Amino acid sequence: MEKFHRILTHLSYFRRVGVQLLNIRNLRYFHLIFKGYTPNKGYYFDFKKYGYNSYVKDTTRYLKTVFYNYNNRDMMDDKYACYLFLKEYSSRPAPVYALIENGICHFTKPVTSLTKLLETGQKFVIKPRKGRGGEGVKVLEARDGRFYFGNREFSSFHDCFTGVNNHVLNPYIDQHSYASSIYPNSLNTIRLLTAVLDGRVILMKAGHRFGAEHTGVVDNFSQGGIFANIDLETGLLERPTIWNQKDYRTEQMDHHPSTHATITGVAVPRWQEIVSEMLDLHQSILFIKYVGWDIAVTADGFYIIEANYASDLIGLQLHTPLLINDDHKKFFSKN
Repeated sequence: MEKFHRILTHLSYFRRVGVQLLNIRNLRYFHLIFKGYTPNKGYYFDFKKYGYNSYVKDTTRYLKTVFYNYNNRDMMDDKYACYLFLKEYSSRPAPVYALIENGICHFTKPVTSLTKLLETGQKFVIKPRKGRGGEGVKVLEARDGRFYFGNREFSSFHDCFTGVNNHVLNPYIDQHSYASSIYPNSLNTIRLLTAVLDGRVILMKAGHRFGAEHTGVVDNFSQGGIFANIDLETGLLERPTIWNQKDYRTEQMDHHPSTHATITGVAVPRWQEIVSEMLDLHQSILFIKYVGWDIAVTADGFYIIEANYASDLIGLQLHTPLLINDDHKKFFSKN
């Protein structure tokens, strides 16, 4: 079965390259295909400064890292299964309130009363059980006895799910004020990359994502969001980068383009606590080799939003490549 999946993975990669080449603007970086990258990386990475071998290549990202956790990929790719797994080791996973199958909302054990759940007029997040990059994520809000899901209004809570299948219902996370003051219209998350090297867990890199005008309620960089590296020692945000979809280029700036709030130099609250807990958590599940953790900081702690078994590496390599670090180079060469 693994051999079959590897064949499918290669076919998927070739398709990815082909789709990118349909965009005439990517043809200028056609040569990157022969260096192990998809053409769009010419817009993101500084190959003149760092060369072609300092970055984790796309042939590694798409053809190898997806098999690092092969035996556990189905569990990690399913948001409900992953929640059940992680909550055995940590209190930090964001809870799942319900599974939505064929338009029916099936509540899970944490929810005892729908009436009590809705009486505060809170918001919920609905997302596919399997999916990446913020695709299909929508906010459901209960307000004055009415329900607002996407751009539609419903009179009944259950009517909201007509046509919805294989999704989960999560609480809406009220993020810390430092994140909402930078951009309030999305959940702005930290991507923390950890890996197992010689029996110990190492923190490879961390970055902070912020939504923007084109990203909706998510903070995805490739959709026009903002990515800032986090200094691993201090928890300070470094100068962020935004993908300008209109002009097809990256831009660095110190402030958010919509809110004009300062990003550069902002400190992530509880940074040392976050790092310590996440390293301890990964240390307790060493059979999981490599994880891209999505974390949301709140006023009184933090939540694990997702655990990605094959993390995207564009944002984490925007400013400096991963393989200039000897431990990182050793990990990727051994796996």
